[in-house]
This record gives sequence, structure tokens and C-alpha cells, in this order.
Amino acid sequence: MSCKCKIVSAVLLAGLLATPAMATVTVALSPQIASVSVGNTVDVDILATFDNDLVAWGMDVDLLVPGIASLQSITIGPLWDPALSTLDGDLLSGTSLTAVPAGSNVLLATLTFSGDALGTVPVLLSDDFGVEEDEGYAWDDLVTIEPGQYTGGAIRVVPEPASLALIALGGLAVIRRRR
Repeated sequence: MSCKCKIVSAVLLAGLLATPAMATVTVALSPQIASVSVGNTVDVDILATFDNDLVAWGMDVDLLVPGIASLQSITIGPLWDPALSTLDGDLLSGTSLTAVPAGSNVLLATLTFSGDALGTVPVLLSDDFGVEEDEGYAWDDLVTIEPGQYTGGAIRVVPEPASLALIALGGLAVIRRRR
């Protein structure tokens, strides 16, 4: 092998080693649109699909319209240990001492939301809300989850069934009175 070929091979090898991980990670909420009545709670899972083993992850959750629903609690999935702290204090991250094998619909966490007022509020998972922690850590490399790899969702707050029944009865009484 000539000296010129050795140099080209060494440069190519160095370029490959310097290239960041290109693992694919997608994150979605399930159900994508969750309904809850005022005063009650609903659970929404954060699911991930990834093609490299993962040892840690972290992200932010944001409700775009305050006052309609609120985040009550975060339960980290059974394959992960909850982070004792995160840079922005939301505790939405997990780690694993042994790499979690690549797979589809792996439970990262379950978010519990309460319905506070009637309406619909978009829910976003991202890195745009303060300190960046939108990463998955592959067994040997850092893998950044790009914002386009998140599937957003929504919380729809609806009247309680009893309230709906009272409204329907009131409507029937008004119709009957007019006759």
C-alpha cells in the first residue's frame, strides 16, 4: 500500500470516528389526544422508538395554554431509573445502568394531567423551554432528538357527565316550557 493511500485511509477513518451518532429516535404521546373531565385526571404515556440501545434520555413538556389542564405528576417507565434532578428541575428524564435494547413504543414516562377548565390545550415535548435536555444517550454516543421527531398531542377538558345531564335536562325544561 502506497504512502498516499495510507494517508487517505487514515483521514477517512478519522472522519468516520468524528461523525456524531445518526441513530433515529422518535417520541410520541399516547393517546395523542386525551380527554378528561373538569376536576379529574388522565394519564398520557411518552413512548419512544429508537434503533440503537439507549442508556438515558431527557426532555421538557409544555402546555401551551395555561389554565385548562395542569401536569400533576411524572412516573418514569419501568426500564429506567428516575433522575434525581435535572437541569431545569422538571425531573422528566431517566437513566439505565444497562442499555435498554432498541425497540418500538418503549415507555419513557407517564404524565398525569388534571382537567382544570373546559377547552383543549396542546402538549409539546421539546427542548425549546429553557435548558436543553432533549437527548437520548446511545450506549456509546450522544443522540440528539430533533424537534421534528416529536409527535405532539393535546388534552381536551370536557364537562363532567353529571353536568352534561343537568344541561340536557335544563334544555328539555326550556323546550317544554315554550310549548
